[in-house]
Amino acid sequence: MKSDAVRGALYLLIGEFFLALMVALIKLLSPDTSQIAMVFFRNLFGLLALLPLIAHKRIATLKTERFGMHFFRACTGVTGMYLYFYVIGHMPMAEAVLVRLSVAFILPILTWLWLRERITLRTFLSILLGFVGVTFILRPGTEAFQPIALIGLLAAVFQGESVVAIRKMSLTEPGHRIVFYFGLIATGISAIPFFLFTPTYPSGDTLYYLIGIGITATLGQLFITEAYKIANPGQIGLYTYSCVIYAAAIGWLFWDETLLLSTLIGTALIITAGLVNLKRPTTK
Repeated sequence: MKSDAVRGALYLLIGEFFLALMVALIKLLSPDTSQIAMVFFRNLFGLLALLPLIAHKRIATLKTERFGMHFFRACTGVTGMYLYFYVIGHMPMAEAVLVRLSVAFILPILTWLWLRERITLRTFLSILLGFVGVTFILRPGTEAFQPIALIGLLAAVFQGESVVAIRKMSLTEPGHRIVFYFGLIATGISAIPFFLFTPTYPSGDTLYYLIGIGITATLGQLFITEAYKIANPGQIGLYTYSCVIYAAAIGWLFWDETLLLSTLIGTALIITAGLVNLKRPTTK
């Protein structure tokens, strides 16, 4: 229904805005706060925000026979967080977000390796076009090349592994169980380096900003999840790229960041690649 597509697009726009705010808070804190602390608080307050949503489910529904896969998903997701949060602190916001979006072109390769899902010609062309776009953004072989962006690509690989794990579990595990175990295990994993290697615990404004990271991340994910529940991804997937616009605007307003022509070209190629992959052949 058209109304579902409109609501889905609106929810996706709101969700991506919250994720852009999360990126801004991470960038703000990066000069004086470790990724260890930011990842821990993102997971901790994300888990706390989820508890009311989980509370109405019966405890019995949380029982799982696939804890190993939940643990693998949490490990890959948390590793991707550490890497991505580091990249945000060292790259312009819009470019950091664009590198993260390369997961869309890494994912089909991972699903082929893991799940043996066939890569169609349309998907293959979108992968090639997407990586050409990423090349324009990274600018290898030029003075503008930032090796830090390669860490962003590695973060996208770990994020892709996490998504594939979800796909693999979704046949037997309901959504609320997948979300719960990720929050629980990710918080536990990220707590270990936080308590071992954080000499002084955050306080004052820093603590409030860290709480903000957890809240904005959780709100973003909730709105995005709801968007894809009520609308077809093929109808609203384009709005995922609104995060780039939000990030570019915030980066320009607060950090005086400007986009190079090569970044704009790369952005156009990545969005086009995303549209090619989302578009489905029409049936008559």
